[in-house]
Amino acid sequence: MVKPVQKASANKAMAAKSKADDSFEESGDSLLLDMESVEEQSFETIPKGTYAVIVEETEFRMSATSGKPMWNLTLVITDGEFKGRKVWHIMSFSEGAMPTTKAQLLKFAPEVISARFDPKKIAESGVLNGKKFRVKTKIEAYQGEDRTKIAQVLPAADSDGFDED
Repeated sequence: MVKPVQKASANKAMAAKSKADDSFEESGDSLLLDMESVEEQSFETIPKGTYAVIVEETEFRMSATSGKPMWNLTLVITDGEFKGRKVWHIMSFSEGAMPTTKAQLLKFAPEVISARFDPKKIAESGVLNGKKFRVKTKIEAYQGEDRTKIAQVLPAADSDGFDED
């Protein structure tokens, strides 16, 4: 006789969280969600403009479209009405994009390109995280929705209002 395999129950952290949150209800080995009371997440597009930013995260990956190496930078706006909002910027290492990538790195991390470097190791080291600079944004349609896109990378200005935390 073969014994039936029991489903793994939710881990203790999830169980503890579900008890404290009315949106979750445990039912045996499953989790029931009540999405009726949850507000749908939506983001107001950040308007075209110039913003002071700081690099929060640098992720190395291969482009899904070209297969070429790239960084996906998570940038956080540091002042003004949109302080705390995030924007993302891709820096590609494809042959055609290298001149733009070099020009952008010269604006906020010139030490990175002073010698040969491995983009994956740079991302993993976090050396770009915490770098401050400015970006000019534009609005671009993507899959039928307006999205904020970085149009230009600029060096940080003395008056950018970066908080010293």
